[in-house]
Amino acid sequence: MTPLTSVSTSASNASELARIGVLGGMFDPVHNGHISMAERAFNLLQLQQLHLTPCHLPNHREPALSSPQQRLQMLRLAVGDRPGWYVNDMELRRSTTSYAVDTMQQMRADNVGATLVFVLGIDSFNTLDTWHRWQDLLKLCHFLVLSRPGVELAAQLSSTLELEQRQVFSAEQLFIKQSGHIMLVNDLAVDISSTQVRSAVSQCNGLDGLVNSQVLEYMNEQGLYQLS
Repeated sequence: MTPLTSVSTSASNASELARIGVLGGMFDPVHNGHISMAERAFNLLQLQQLHLTPCHLPNHREPALSSPQQRLQMLRLAVGDRPGWYVNDMELRRSTTSYAVDTMQQMRADNVGATLVFVLGIDSFNTLDTWHRWQDLLKLCHFLVLSRPGVELAAQLSSTLELEQRQVFSAEQLFIKQSGHIMLVNDLAVDISSTQVRSAVSQCNGLDGLVNSQVLEYMNEQGLYQLS
């Protein structure tokens, strides 16, 4: 297997005003829903950097079906040459379970003075109170929560997270301080999942609009997600 290529996350050390987003996930495979989320976050918050960070050993779901190197390559193809976007393999280089709090602590250490934003969909956000050391995450970064059709905010989170005190409604409000704010964005209507993509491949259904054409070509070359 080709060695994993690390990505430097310290490019923003010189600027205390740097805004850095982190979008994690299995990316098994990366699909157009992921890219729509990333674009919305990057543009809405005027981020200097956006790191797409594939998970190695997940805590809340089954392991990936494709290899770490394959997921990295699909991400690189999907990201292309977008300025400020990085495919970050820090979690893949760890041998332990991937926890968001560990990733954000490393990002904080590598980017002193920057403001960090953890980007995620509302379906993942609804499970936040079950995450490892989730309270510490709120001390490390802000949250940008993006909508998904048919998924509502879990009722218990409002009180658990003290949402009334933490919620903000604009990028300007989000960046007033370095961590602890939550911004909910309800205008993203893309409803695609990696499970849906894998199912379409295994059933020989079309993938129009679901994945990047270069990603699709790579999946076909590698024989990914096809029934044996």
